[in-house]
Amino acid sequence: GMTFDEMTTVKCIEIIQSSPMHFAMEWTVQAKVQDTWKFVWVMKDLVSSEDPIKVSWVKPEGYESHTSESELGNIWILFAPPIDSKKTNITLKCSMTECQDGEVEEDGKCIWRGPDRSITKALGWRILTHKSMTSSGWALDIDELDFYSEASCDESSKVIADGIAINSGNAGGGWGPENAFDKSGRWGGRTDDDGKFWLGMTFDEMTTVKCIEIIQSSPMHFAMEWTVQAKVQDTWKFVWVMKDLVSSEDPIKVSWVKPEGYESHTSESELGNIWILFAPPIDSKKTNITLKCSMTECQDGEVEEDGKCIWRGPDRSITKALGWRILTHKSMTSSGWALDIDELDFYSEASCDESSKVIADGIAINSGNAGGGWGPENAFDKSGRWGGRTDDDGKFWLGMTFDEM
Repeated sequence: GMTFDEMTTVKCIEIIQSSPMHFAMEWTVQAKVQDTWKFVWVMKDLVSSEDPIKVSWVKPEGYESHTSESELGNIWILFAPPIDSKKTNITLKCSMTECQDGEVEEDGKCIWRGPDRSITKALGWRILTHKSMTSSGWALDIDELDFYSEASCDESSKVIADGIAINSGNAGGGWGPENAFDKSGRWGGRTDDDGKFWLGMTFDEMTTVKCIEIIQSSPMHFAMEWTVQAKVQDTWKFVWVMKDLVSSEDPIKVSWVKPEGYESHTSESELGNIWILFAPPIDSKKTNITLKCSMTECQDGEVEEDGKCIWRGPDRSITKALGWRILTHKSMTSSGWALDIDELDFYSEASCDESSKVIADGIAINSGNAGGGWGPENAFDKSGRWGGRTDDDGKFWLGMTFDEM
């Protein structure tokens, strides 16, 4: 390198290393700032060539780090970061929130927005459906409706039907709502004024119900969907919904109580510099899955921390210094013991434009050389080659110091 009497602006370096025997595969650019050699940039995968190697470490205008986000629900995602030659550090963070049926994801947490599955005690219980969800649209025949105090619908937990049978309407004599509870016949249901069918029972005291059993065997008049409702403080609350039902002599049993150990949760993954195929392990219990991904694209030398790009590599902001040099370890050279450098030039513009070439009026410096006629000044005045040798640490370096920045 070379040291100068004043701070000297360098934004680009040009090297020629034409020797096929003694060349470096990697050069580190360093700047002398406050008596310390700072790491500015690194050039890799170099070869011997008579053509000059030019490199600038100045960040091009408009080249910024950024974070982008995506959000998808209930599907797998193939997230392909748009990697190009400038974007060398890409971290993709994904958090997958698995919510239960009726829940929605908000800020990584599952919020209940569906039926209130916590209700198990009420002064009344009923099933309800709209005429559009029935086979005929005008009538329903229900053989049996039973309530159970345990989620298992175990026979021993059947609730005694000693309340008042209620309904939306019926076909008249012999088709009343009590038939569905005392097995004396069928409920011949009709809609209320809103086009809804409903059947149930109210009680004098709070009654625990965790499971409901329905038999609707009529092939002509059955419901494809039933909503379970509970009467709480004079209001019918939405507790659960049964869908895709058919006519059958077999009982339909349903419980809305959350099984133990069945919890919503968020899992996270983080991968850098690769594509990700994130496949949520969907099963019958997990019906609401939201995958949120944020992709942080950082520049070479930066690392991602909490969605921001932090500089951890060479200091590319340095363009003024009292000295500039290139450095490499003997392990990064072709021969391991010698280097032949034809030319080393500094430029004050990132373009390495000839008009911006820095006048080499400083002090040429090096790690060592082969002696007479192989000194570091040769690389700057084109009077010959620098015949480089390592310092005591096994490093080659060549440059120039200046008297001012």
